[in-house]
Amino acid sequence: MLQRSQRIIAIHVIRGYRTFSCEAACVLFGFPPGDLEAEILATVFHKRAQYQHQGINFSNSDERRWKFEAETLVFGKCKEPLAQSSAGHVTIEAIRTVFREWIECQISLTFHLVQVLSGHCCFGRNFERAKNPGPDLPLPVLVKFTVKSERSWNSTLAFCESVMRQKERIKRNKDALDLVRTDEEHMVSI
Repeated sequence: MLQRSQRIIAIHVIRGYRTFSCEAACVLFGFPPGDLEAEILATVFHKRAQYQHQGINFSNSDERRWKFEAETLVFGKCKEPLAQSSAGHVTIEAIRTVFREWIECQISLTFHLVQVLSGHCCFGRNFERAKNPGPDLPLPVLVKFTVKSERSWNSTLAFCESVMRQKERIKRNKDALDLVRTDEEHMVSI
């Protein structure tokens, strides 16, 4: 139940397709699977309760440190289940190795960026089969570049927007040519 709700929210936020796996949507959203997020929160809660029970004062910076430590452990755990997910392999494999950096730098996701990162359209397994235009750029390389800095993130956004708009323009032109050919064939048969 939690996973289904998390998937629906993640897909909505990332502007993804309904066919996205929960794991892929959560990775793009920058959110660990629900059980792992609950583990992070529980660890911080127990640490806070332990300090309060012992009468030890703690600050917000202590809580942030506890959360960071818990996230480090959980993100380490997170990599293995993500590698074994049932779907969304292209996306997960590209982001899995830099998951913490992905979460920390994430600014915004656009529809076109999500298409590229999820392997839809001209990227991913269908790239060669579809013979769509686009650079020969492995997705993990693109993701590692993206998380380097805000400037890298913005460059990736601009790149994906440009490539996907070009692909859409070519597709529209091809569809228009196919329509003209169909009309011509229909006129010849009359």
